[in-house]
Amino acid sequence: HWTGSGASYVHADIHRLVYSPHSNTLWACTDGGASKTTNNGSLWTEKISGLNIGQIYRFGTSTTTAGKIITGWQDNGTNYYDGLAWRKILGGDGMECIADPSDTNYLYGALYYGDIRRSSNYGINFSQVADNGTNGINESGAWVTPYCLQEGNSSTMFIGYANVWRSTNVKASSSSSVNWTKISTFGSSTLRVIENSPANNQIVYAARFYNLRRTDNANATSPSWTSITLPASCNDLEAHPTNANIVYM
Repeated sequence: HWTGSGASYVHADIHRLVYSPHSNTLWACTDGGASKTTNNGSLWTEKISGLNIGQIYRFGTSTTTAGKIITGWQDNGTNYYDGLAWRKILGGDGMECIADPSDTNYLYGALYYGDIRRSSNYGINFSQVADNGTNGINESGAWVTPYCLQEGNSSTMFIGYANVWRSTNVKASSSSSVNWTKISTFGSSTLRVIENSPANNQIVYAARFYNLRRTDNANATSPSWTSITLPASCNDLEAHPTNANIVYM
């Protein structure tokens, strides 16, 4: 049980159970830490207080408010640090996460395969803005689906599913009113990286394994893309902050 009726919480991803007959204690070693029971499972106690550990998939920081951090954790949700304390704001696996660079109220978190959620109140409430079958999207993404807000325009978002999708109203008052347009025809393999150039927000990079594509007119109705073969499989990209001709892989 995650939180079964009448059952104590124990993280569901259990790697080992260790029983001590001397103290009548059973330990569960899980993706969520360690829990123990001294009464054969009737009551479990988490023993993770003070253990600042976790596998972080992705990490985002606020550019408007110092100290505010949003992180996506393997099997331990999306977690937000407000400068004073951590709190879990989404469950499951926490994936790519973004703090809106222009409005500290807006946070974005995601679950696997491109299920993207939006909050406009510091992560207190979330609503789904993108997923396969949501708001016109008809593709799934990678386990950690890449997405980014457009540099200098946080109302526009780019997502890499099998293709690149663009919304120009990702902050629409109703999450069901967010519109998405497919702006590439790459095929069926899922993208691993999306990057927008800070030096020129019309430049968007999309990468999967040994292939890198780039458009210089990302806001066009039908952007044109160029493609190159990479010397190694791409896991991340970072566009140069002032020189639009440079990107790091």
